[in-house]
Amino acid sequence: MSQSPDPVFDPVATVAAAGAAAWRVPAGGRVVEVRGIESADAHKFAGSWTVDEFLRQFDGLHRLELKSALTGAGGPEVIDLSVQMAAGGCVHFRGVAGKDGARSGVLVVPPALALGGGPQAIEAAYQPIVRLGDNTIAGYECLARVRQTDGSISAVNAGMPVLGIGPQMAAEVNARWAGKLPGETFLNLNLSACELGDERSVRAIADVVKQFGRRGRFRIELTEQAAIRDWDTLHRAVQRLREAGAGIVLDDFGAGHSSMVWLSELDVDGVKLDSSLLANLKSDRGRLILGGLLEMLARLQVEVVVEGIEDASDVPILLELGAVLGQGYALGRPSLAPQIDDGSRSG
Repeated sequence: MSQSPDPVFDPVATVAAAGAAAWRVPAGGRVVEVRGIESADAHKFAGSWTVDEFLRQFDGLHRLELKSALTGAGGPEVIDLSVQMAAGGCVHFRGVAGKDGARSGVLVVPPALALGGGPQAIEAAYQPIVRLGDNTIAGYECLARVRQTDGSISAVNAGMPVLGIGPQMAAEVNARWAGKLPGETFLNLNLSACELGDERSVRAIADVVKQFGRRGRFRIELTEQAAIRDWDTLHRAVQRLREAGAGIVLDDFGAGHSSMVWLSELDVDGVKLDSSLLANLKSDRGRLILGGLLEMLARLQVEVVVEGIEDASDVPILLELGAVLGQGYALGRPSLAPQIDDGSRSG
């Protein structure tokens, strides 16, 4: 039986694939520059990163090997490396070391999902954000779900690049809920770093926000990954969205080392505490840390949502510590067709 020939690296075919981008580490090995190629301008890694911040996106066991390959600190002259992302999914790096000490190449991730009209379509699911004191629904987070060709629904893999998802989700939410939300009910939408850096995406979402009237009815969740890429671009995007009437919420607060920095730098309306803060809720130390955060944020007049509540027995403890709003499977699961009624109850 004849053997298949060794795979040949075809850069033209590779960068044409959805999710491909070019990377470069200039001599000195302090910065990683990633640029989208052709239709992949919104690539999830696009931008300029410090090496340490770039490496934080990958599984801890792979970081040292990847750092060596990218910076040349004992690394190979030809880079051919697959690494696991911390959030799931795999990234493949190909490249070479240049004579000037710089290193460059391409990185490839699984193909982006086809949006609207493709074999897979994105739909919005709504998970309730609940008032812990009486279990009534204050608002919803709009989550992306994929409708497969067989009609089944699945969550979007955090490690899978879904290009243009923010504007599409905003448009769907607008068509369904603009002018129809009862009482003080609000909606949250998470935007990726690449979307916040794309002027067309920000403009499209700002136009949607305006349809919801009162400021803060439609809220944008920002992740720390967006903040560490490009502060100037982030500030411009936030300002434009706030001017349109969006509330600004910091997501996964407390999970990253820069949470306090971007809380002080950005004019925000709320934060969502990362679910990791609940891990030690039943210990004195854990309650002291979480209670201190809640007290500080209350003094700053920043609204707080505690994420990741999977155990209903956590709710009395959170109320005692001063928490007002919560989100998690113990309070309500995502639904494609929520009954959004004023004063409705979760569950």
